[in-house]
Order: sequence, then structure tokens, then C-alpha cells
Amino acid sequence: MNSKVFIWKSFLSWRKEIEEMFPIEDCSKLIQTIQNHRMEIKYTDQLDLFKTLYSDFGVYHDLEDAFVTEFPFRFPFVRMYHCCRPVDTNSYYSEGIRILDTNQANKTFRDLFFTNPRFPQISRSQVDEAINSMANHP
Repeated sequence: MNSKVFIWKSFLSWRKEIEEMFPIEDCSKLIQTIQNHRMEIKYTDQLDLFKTLYSDFGVYHDLEDAFVTEFPFRFPFVRMYHCCRPVDTNSYYSEGIRILDTNQANKTFRDLFFTNPRFPQISRSQVDEAINSMANHP
């Protein structure tokens, strides 16, 4: 077994290993498809878009099964950066890393402005407008 560490920021160290998990005939098609759709890809974790693009030439479910099976053998250790700024890091110990609860995040955002005397010029309608303007963004 290989004892490599998957380090998200070190793309060059894991690119070849990940590419080897794809069926060889799909790899060049996938690269070309991603290049052809680069204007649509806004985030590197747009899984639904990736599924759609991959489904044009391969069976995504088969790829997913193979990847989930193979990844831990190639990378028994993972080091990643979780991009967030929790109000209280103890939540990681009590609740783990969870998907964003938008209702809670919006409440925290509102509380930041409405309970802080440093922002008297910020109105409720401005905060609501800011939240609503982001509601349709992935």
C-alpha cells in the first residue's frame, strides 16, 4: 500500500494518481470537455456540473464507485483546508464539520450588524437586501 498524503493544495503531487483512477479512454475526453466548458465552471467543487459533463461520455455512477473504492488505497491520509470562520471552534468538537445552515448563517450575519454598536448606519433593509442578493448564488 502506498502511504501518500493527499494534500489539496499540492495539485501536482496528486494529479497523476487521480487521473489514473479514471478509465484511460475517459481521461482525455474529460480534459477536453472541461476545457470546452471552462466559462461555465465557476467553482472547483461544482459536482452537479461535473456529473453532467462526465455523463456525456462515461457512466458517472461507475466512476464514483471506482473512485470511492480506490482513493483510500492511494491516499490513506488526507490533509485539507476547510475554508470557514466559525464563531466558536468548539462546534467542530461537538458537531463536526457540517454543511452550512443558511438560516443560522443569516441570523449570525444579522446579529453581527444589529447587535454591534460599530455599525449604526447599517439598516435592516440593507442587510436583508445583501442576504437576498446572495440567495441565488451557489
